[in-house]
Amino acid sequence: MQLLKDRIAYLNLTEINRNIENILQQASVEKMNLIDYSIKIFEHEVNYRRQKAVDLKLKKAKLPINHNLETFDFNHQNGISKQQLSQLRELFWLEQNFNLLIMGPSGTGYVN
Repeated sequence: MQLLKDRIAYLNLTEINRNIENILQQASVEKMNLIDYSIKIFEHEVNYRRQKAVDLKLKKAKLPINHNLETFDFNHQNGISKQQLSQLRELFWLEQNFNLLIMGPSGTGYVN
């Protein structure tokens, strides 16, 4: 078991390393063959890495925590009215197969 953990650690399979005992136990209970077990163990790592990548991208995006159209400030822009935004929120443009492109002036990105 220690040799297996050492190899997993060497390959930097973090999530597998953390859960190898549980994964082995579940594989034993379910009487998995080698292919099914291999798929299960690597799916565990892949799912962990995907979630970690999403979390990292969200962190790098530096999005405001509470961001929705209810808090849209019409005082700091001049391109869309409250009525137009309300119409867009009804999503009729989707049913009518219209494209929607929303742009702002350059250099208005969020800076921390």
